[in-house]
Amino acid sequence: MMHPDQREYWEFTGPQRLHKALATLGGLIEGAAADGRITEAESKSIRAWMDANRDLTERHPFTELVPTLTTILRNEVGGDVLDELLVLTRRYTSPNIYFDWVTTSMQSLQGLMAGLASDRVLTKPELEAIADWVEIHQELSGVWPYDELYSLLSDTLRDGQISAAEHANLMAFFDQFRRTYRHRTVDCDPGQAASPLAVCASNPELILEGKTYCFTGTSAHGTRKELQARARRCGAFVTDDMTLDTDYVVLGSKGNATWAFSCYGRKVEKALELRKSRGKPLLVHENDFIDAIEDWESGIR
Repeated sequence: MMHPDQREYWEFTGPQRLHKALATLGGLIEGAAADGRITEAESKSIRAWMDANRDLTERHPFTELVPTLTTILRNEVGGDVLDELLVLTRRYTSPNIYFDWVTTSMQSLQGLMAGLASDRVLTKPELEAIADWVEIHQELSGVWPYDELYSLLSDTLRDGQISAAEHANLMAFFDQFRRTYRHRTVDCDPGQAASPLAVCASNPELILEGKTYCFTGTSAHGTRKELQARARRCGAFVTDDMTLDTDYVVLGSKGNATWAFSCYGRKVEKALELRKSRGKPLLVHENDFIDAIEDWESGIR
């Protein structure tokens, strides 16, 4: 069942969701195909994307794209079939009227990272492929996560080898975007501990009284109005629109399928820009916010 905080936007964001899905798919397939083949594990990730976007399957170009993908992905893909798949995908993932070039490119990048990580193995040819993409798209410098990715790739490829530690660091970074079809700010494999999106502060010390909070994404702890009410009871101010006076932006762990990007939206994008110039707002995961609220409610100030 759809969360109440998403329902009001869903009806009006169909075209945007369609084009975001196509841009992400383009990156997903490019990443999966970076080593010259698409394995069963990588095909599974692409099929999961199709399943998550099944509400769009009656819209063009999904009506042509999805049946073709389904047929192609029944076996491991390589050679001429892979070339045909890439041509088909690129035909439908060009820039569109709903997002500007920067946003569309970032959607593709997040799909690309998801495709690379889907089989849990990162090879040198795959990293060189994404490094080439990063080099071509230098105009994205300053937009998260482009700079962080550029730094990781530069450090890893400097000596031409991928150490175990470098592989683990890259995989942890890519894993934030690996299941792009879940639209979550927190993603983990079963049995592993969940870790917040990299933009969130680690173990932040939150002040409630007198501070201004803004909420984004869908929470596992209630509706946005419920969280806002709890914040106000603790003496915090709440705003729906981020301003220069906003102290904290709280990210819901369930994300939002209507966000512009796979695991964050415009508020996070704006907050990251403000932090670079002003040092705030602080981006915090909802679990840290809830901990602070419960401490306050228990009398631990």
